[in-house]
Amino acid sequence: MGVCLEINVKLAKIKTACAACDSTPQSSATVGIEASTVTTLHHAEQTALENCIVENPLENLSETAFRLYQGLRETGRRVGEARGYVKAVSQVHFFCPGEIVAKACLMATSTMYLKLKELEALELVEARAHYVTHNGRTRSDGTVWCVKMTPEQPGRVRVPYDALKASYRCLSADIENGRTAYAEIGESKDNSPESVDTQKILTWALPPSTTQNPVTGLTLRFDLEAVLDVPHVDKVDRSAAVDGAARALALGLGDMGSLMFYRWLLWQLLRLEQSGGAAPWFEVHEAARRARTDSLEGFARKPGALFVSRLKRSPWWDELARASGRVGTKPN
Repeated sequence: MGVCLEINVKLAKIKTACAACDSTPQSSATVGIEASTVTTLHHAEQTALENCIVENPLENLSETAFRLYQGLRETGRRVGEARGYVKAVSQVHFFCPGEIVAKACLMATSTMYLKLKELEALELVEARAHYVTHNGRTRSDGTVWCVKMTPEQPGRVRVPYDALKASYRCLSADIENGRTAYAEIGESKDNSPESVDTQKILTWALPPSTTQNPVTGLTLRFDLEAVLDVPHVDKVDRSAAVDGAARALALGLGDMGSLMFYRWLLWQLLRLEQSGGAAPWFEVHEAARRARTDSLEGFARKPGALFVSRLKRSPWWDELARASGRVGTKPN
């Protein structure tokens, strides 16, 4: 409203100036090129200002498309909170099969893809298929969504390239254990919600761990502070804790491609601590927090790479890398 008011004030001033130009007596010498130039400039500025008035794109959405955007935007907000994004973040991306999104937003899958075109036309959402290899063949295991969190602001949304290359689920394990999107939809046919169910999307957008198995007796956190929880959990829960903290690092730093490295890093911290060394848990957490902050403030395009670079310059890095020994429980 403030921007529109300011534009209207400027338009009023220009109209007044134009009227003054038209009504002010001028000599024949100045009526020619000078008068026409001034009038042209006034009208050009008026047209430019009128073009700056941007309508709220949500007003042009159909009811169903609005419900879809509402579900995706709320999911983006929850994902942003889990990753530690600032509240003013302009866009958020996450992974979720389209069938799950359609079910959560109370519409058929075909309807969802039809309404998605409305959102994409207004530059509110971008959706890209995510591909993995299963049984030697390339298959899509879901969709990466990028949602504009500030619809009134101009600018397109883009699914980051790294998000398309990241690993989110193990499709082979999902198929083997009956945890596919189709299986989940089939199980919930008799339990249709009455309102948008973003929690259904979040179970895919923020999975508890790469094993996709529930952990008994341990609540996994999806913020960087999860790193500080690892040394305090029981030995039988260490594997799940390491996996959850590694995923928190990968999500927080936008670097899912380095998930294996983050797991290795946390296991090395445990090994160093077991061998009697001073494991730098706080230093690792602080380095991750700084890298994420640098990225949010525009000082780092790849916070994950910056985080690793700073770790390797630390005085304790060589000792950490050399640590050895078993610190978890033997697999059954």
